[in-house]
Amino acid sequence: MQILQSVMADDNGRTGTSKRAANVSASERQLLVDLVSARADVIENKKTDGATSREKEAAWVAVAANFNSISTVKRQHRQLKQVILNIVS
Repeated sequence: MQILQSVMADDNGRTGTSKRAANVSASERQLLVDLVSARADVIENKKTDGATSREKEAAWVAVAANFNSISTVKRQHRQLKQVILNIVS
């Protein structure tokens, strides 16, 4: 049994369970909308070429850095992007 658990455990010793992040509060959503609005020209650009994709990625990383410097809950730029997608859809 011990062997099976060690095989199924990930690098941190957890066995398939992961801790969820806290839900995004209304104030965090408003902060995120304000930060994304400041970079809307880049984030909402319809082009899909490589250079534009890198600019969009850099813009999301910058938004996440600003968000994390203000908010008490730290979030990755992919999480923040998903929050915005959920808000607009």
